Amino acid sequence: MKKFWYVYVGLFHLMILQSVDLRAEDGTDFGSRTPGVDEIVNGLRPPTRSVNNSANSGSRQGMMTRGINMEILQPPAVEEESPAVVAEQALEQPLANPEPSVVMRSITFKFNSAEIMQDSRQTLDNIGVALTTQDLESYAYIIEGHTDAAGPEKYNSWLSMERAISVRNYLITNHRIDPVRLKPIGKGETELDDPGKPYGQQNRRVKIKFAASQ
Repeated sequence: MKKFWYVYVGLFHLMILQSVDLRAEDGTDFGSRTPGVDEIVNGLRPPTRSVNNSANSGSRQGMMTRGINMEILQPPAVEEESPAVVAEQALEQPLANPEPSVVMRSITFKFNSAEIMQDSRQTLDNIGVALTTQDLESYAYIIEGHTDAAGPEKYNSWLSMERAISVRNYLITNHRIDPVRLKPIGKGETELDDPGKPYGQQNRRVKIKFAASQ
């Protein structure tokens, strides 16, 4: 019976880890709405490791021998953990491929241009404020430009790069973000969000994702 219990716990643990990985890979997609500063911070904040030092430390038993204090390290007791505890521990562990990211379609550009539309500025300003918060100020980020599949592939790659550069320049100029922290990349049509509708508006987006610590 105990054997089947461990198999059940193991499968439950695996399901939790898989769900967490998918959540991290997808990132936070805000669609066409303007996200708030706190939402952006939460989407871009790197995951943290929760370390429980007491779990493996065991218990110490002191003993005096000829004036010398000796401590005997007792092995920790082995207890069977419930699926709920296993799930909680899984959520506290760092992900295998953590990629905090946010996707925004509220950053728009003039047709066939890298000029940012006026109604996109609130989103960009919220990003700028978020990147200067204590939670994010020590990290570098990648700015990805994405297009739909209309037009030649090389042109879309160039256009998406120009748009990523425009976003970067806006954040540097208006929010004094260190240029070293922002790397523009043009993805063009290589990573369509909706491959079934290659010319759809859903594919035109800006993605900002965690790159590294400074």
